[in-house]
Parts: sequence; C-alpha cells; structure tokens
Amino acid sequence: MSVYFVLPWVLKILKTPDIIYKDALIYLKIVLLGIPAIAYYNILSGILRRLGDFASALFYLILSTVINIILDLIFVKYLYWGVAGVAIATVVA
Repeated sequence: MSVYFVLPWVLKILKTPDIIYKDALIYLKIVLLGIPAIAYYNILSGILRRLGDFASALFYLILSTVINIILDLIFVKYLYWGVAGVAIATVVA
C-alpha cells in the first residue's frame, strides 16, 4: 500500500512528538489494514438506519464498543501488546 510511505510524512506534518511517534506509526499502520472491515460496518450500519432499524444499529455499535474495551484489556494488560494490541482490538471490534 502506497499509503504506508506517506504515514511518516503525515505524522511529521502533524508535529507528532518524538516520544509517541513510533507508537502512532504502528497504530496507523494496523488500523489502515482494517479500513475495509470498518467501512463495511459503517455501510451496514447506514443501511440499517436508512431502513428505520435504529435499534439494531445502536445495538451493534454498543456491542462493538464492549468488544473493543474487553479486547483492549486482554491485549494490553495480559498479552502486553501495547499500542499494537489497541489497534488490533479496534479493527477486530
């Protein structure tokens, strides 16, 4: 993906502090891999809302949030994956 070559430049433009630069780069690279899954979720959620099924869209949003929180705890606290674990949890949820 050509976007990967632009990420360091984007972080420099945003004046990302050196202390978090490496972690920010790791997070962005992992989350960018998950963009198709995130886009798919957003499209389905939009379809549900357009069909008038707000309850199901809200339910899946809450479920995704709870899964993300649980995976964050597991990946960071127990598996010691750090920022990569947070990014993976975001994509999986």
